[in-house]
Amino acid sequence: LFRYATPMIRYSTGDVGTSSREPCSCGRSFPLMESIIGRRDDYLVMPDRNLISPFVVMSLIHEFQEVQKYQIVQENVDEVIIFLELLPGCDDVAEAIRSKSSKLFDDEVQIELVLGPITVVKGRKHRTVVSRVPHALKQQRPS
Repeated sequence: LFRYATPMIRYSTGDVGTSSREPCSCGRSFPLMESIIGRRDDYLVMPDRNLISPFVVMSLIHEFQEVQKYQIVQENVDEVIIFLELLPGCDDVAEAIRSKSSKLFDDEVQIELVLGPITVVKGRKHRTVVSRVPHALKQQRPS
């Protein structure tokens, strides 16, 4: 179990998953994971410390076909910035997104929309949801 180059067992990866009710095919009785939902760092933390899944926020944006690229950044528990790159002439979509997202977040959360091109750093994965809230606030279970 000690491989220094590549660990065989990694603890505390930050992954969030769902547990399986199925028994392991090998016959062992240890708990199994069914699927990995995402990373704990991508969950948005509300002022009451409830977590919002990045997939909930992403599905809200995906309703609008006028959005070419987007990124949601949470700097604080009460501040969410939504960067939008829209098709030309579709600026009215931004207000519809603001309206839907204000229903999703607490009333205490300020939503800022930033329209314009989104730059993607070459060689790095573009993260669509980024939470910069301190890790200690993310200890509560996702709702």
